[in-house]
Amino acid sequence: MDQIQQYVVTGALESGDQLPSIRELSSQIAVNPQTIVKAYSELEHGGVVEMRRGRGAFIASGATALAGLDYEKQLRERMKGMIVEAMISGLSAEKLEAMFENLINEASSLPAVRDADREPELKIIGGGTP
Repeated sequence: MDQIQQYVVTGALESGDQLPSIRELSSQIAVNPQTIVKAYSELEHGGVVEMRRGRGAFIASGATALAGLDYEKQLRERMKGMIVEAMISGLSAEKLEAMFENLINEASSLPAVRDADREPELKIIGGGTP
């Protein structure tokens, strides 16, 4: 789910694009087909995916805004968890701010970030949220 939402947010998947079939994706990432069914169903419920009977799963119109909101929410929650963990471990807010600023600077120079305006190669890989 996370990867599909990220692909929608970045524009790698657009409205009307067809997703791999349940069987195809299941064998590609070695995950139980029921997990794929559940993920597609949750994406459909969230308005990101549209299921077409007998034809498969497609990216819904307006999915970019919906996926972006959900992706941002998930990202914020993961970051918040890491900040809480760091503060419990004794790192100050000032130290975390400096660390975050340095990491942003480092990330900005990475080729993947510099080339973010190019269309990414679409690969759905295993792991993460179904």
